Amino acid sequence: PCKLLQDNKGNLYEINKIRYRLYTDVYVPYVGYYAYGDFSVKEIRAFEWKDEEPPSININRPKTPGVYFQNKKIYPLNEYRIMIGYSTVDVTFSDNIFIKKCEIKAGGLVLFSQNYDLYDEKQTLRLDDIPILEGSNRYRFSVTDFSDNEVNQEINIIGFLIDGPACLLSNPTGIDSGYTNTSYTFSVSAIDFEEDPIEYGWDWDGDGSVDEWTQSDSATYQWTSEGQFEVIVSVKEQNSGRLGLWTTSKTVNIEENTSPTSSDSIQSSQSNTAVPGMSIIPTNPSSTPSVGTTTFQTTSHASNSASSNTMNSGTFLR
Repeated sequence: PCKLLQDNKGNLYEINKIRYRLYTDVYVPYVGYYAYGDFSVKEIRAFEWKDEEPPSININRPKTPGVYFQNKKIYPLNEYRIMIGYSTVDVTFSDNIFIKKCEIKAGGLVLFSQNYDLYDEKQTLRLDDIPILEGSNRYRFSVTDFSDNEVNQEINIIGFLIDGPACLLSNPTGIDSGYTNTSYTFSVSAIDFEEDPIEYGWDWDGDGSVDEWTQSDSATYQWTSEGQFEVIVSVKEQNSGRLGLWTTSKTVNIEENTSPTSSDSIQSSQSNTAVPGMSIIPTNPSSTPSVGTTTFQTTSHASNSASSNTMNSGTFLR
């Protein structure tokens, strides 16, 4: 393994337990060899030394796929980098010796290109103000060192500089499993950066077709058959009808409801869960529920028998 040293004049040396290689300010070799401790020293031209270590590229923004609004990441995605509003690329080029050339291209344009010589001694270059282009473009980053090692990196960026589409910010929330003929409520969060009204499309069986559109970010549904269903949500701007760029989904497992009482329903937003085959009915159903003690009648559907019990600690909460 090699290690670079530097003397007080800025000359670079390389040691590999056999020899030192000396690089002077003018990069012109001396004649002969020089002793340095127990090692032999020979000065050579820069191009005579092959640097085997390539330069590197680090994309700081957009670092990972997701939705970015004015350079701030607001929602992760699996694949796309979507940048809304005025946004810029932030990238760092570096090399163990010196950088010779850096370049950034996108959409058939050269966004940045710069050549350096050895006197610049450019080891690191950070660019954080390269503007994002409108639309979908492939950005290519290139860096070359003085041994002509070249590294390239490419990413796709979708830019919306003025009017971005409505964006979903979460997967649907709701039950993971339930029963047929029982209503469940699901909700989702979304944003439109121009604050245009949003409509929400709900695909309850996962066939790729929207079953209903709502102006609310929540919707209620009940399945009539058992199975595994994919709840897929999409959004669109209410005024323009422009669809969002992606959907979110949730898998729900539905079992056959064996309870004889088909009129019972459970809302996913409620914390209380009915016991199959049992209903709880207040003995004074006409009165308004309030905090306090009340009497309940429990009815077993299986035996069709009823018994009254006073629950001294039972309360209704508004």
